[in-house]
Amino acid sequence: MSLRRRWTDSEKKPLEDQLNGVLAVMVRIAAAIRVSELQATLSLRRETLRDRRRRDAQLRREALERDIAHLKLGMKRWRWQTSAGAFLAMVREEAARRGIVDEDFVRWFAWAEHHVEKRGLDKFFADWACASPEER
Repeated sequence: MSLRRRWTDSEKKPLEDQLNGVLAVMVRIAAAIRVSELQATLSLRRETLRDRRRRDAQLRREALERDIAHLKLGMKRWRWQTSAGAFLAMVREEAARRGIVDEDFVRWFAWAEHHVEKRGLDKFFADWACASPEER
């Protein structure tokens, strides 16, 4: 249906007599514009929703990748701490068996125990450390 029309003022058909037709076409044009605007709005809404879902999926993927990396790092730290702890236990026993009480050895051993503890799981759990009850 075409909305293009020409109205001319003539003696047989004065423009005043054609006003109903003019108004009817204007109403149809307004309805067509409204439908077009609604379609554009719906299209924009669908696109926005699709973009939001895509962004949310990307954020979930990134969070999963961070979680997996943190898990792998935690496992690596645990293996290292377990191995280093076993090594230090062996060193302690061997030093006792050999009667080593040297001040430098005692200082080094204290440092090594502290280093193993801090580099191991303490660092892994640092992201989830709870505040003290006074800080809550």
